[in-house]
Amino acid sequence: METVDHLFVGCIKVTSLWYDWYNEWGIAWVMLASFKELMVIWNNIKLTPNCDKIWNTAIFAITWTVWICKNDVVFHNKAWDKELIWELIKLRVAMWVKAKCNNSAYSITDMFRCLAVGFNQQREENTRPPTTWERSGVGTIKFNVDGAANGCPGKVEIGGLLRNENGEVLIKFFKAVGWGDSNMAEYLGIREAFILYLNSIWANNYSLLIESDS
Repeated sequence: METVDHLFVGCIKVTSLWYDWYNEWGIAWVMLASFKELMVIWNNIKLTPNCDKIWNTAIFAITWTVWICKNDVVFHNKAWDKELIWELIKLRVAMWVKAKCNNSAYSITDMFRCLAVGFNQQREENTRPPTTWERSGVGTIKFNVDGAANGCPGKVEIGGLLRNENGEVLIKFFKAVGWGDSNMAEYLGIREAFILYLNSIWANNYSLLIESDS
């Protein structure tokens, strides 16, 4: 007879799902020996208010999905499809959180696409090193660009400064560009810098160097 501990933490196939969850949040994790220990540690992990509802819901979504899928394997001869199970876990987390917190700014689709809503962005902001300007070479102008998303996805804003080799500002921009994640924000910032440079009076006489903090 399969025990609770083996069902939810001892089985290698299930253990990989727990690791996937922690990897999603960028947290190092060592699997515990019993499900009770897992519950205790899980509930003692404190996150920001934006993330705790998702985190607290996840353990129920993971165990419930594992229970259902294990039953399907045993009683209905279905194959264990990890990719499908992982997608079901994410969907359940998103739907359950949205049902409980209907006033959440994030939609089910937002949470499904990025489970660690607000957490990874906040961590990146806290650990991002300060950016300093370094002189470009003679005949080169430098565009320092940045992009940020207020969520994952969220409102995207981009900005940049074009300077010559003496540090004099030639062009500057800052604007909101819609909705996306931090990767999209950085891409749009770099794209905007290229467009402004190619349409500037310096494009024919200077090489362009683009510097981003990503």
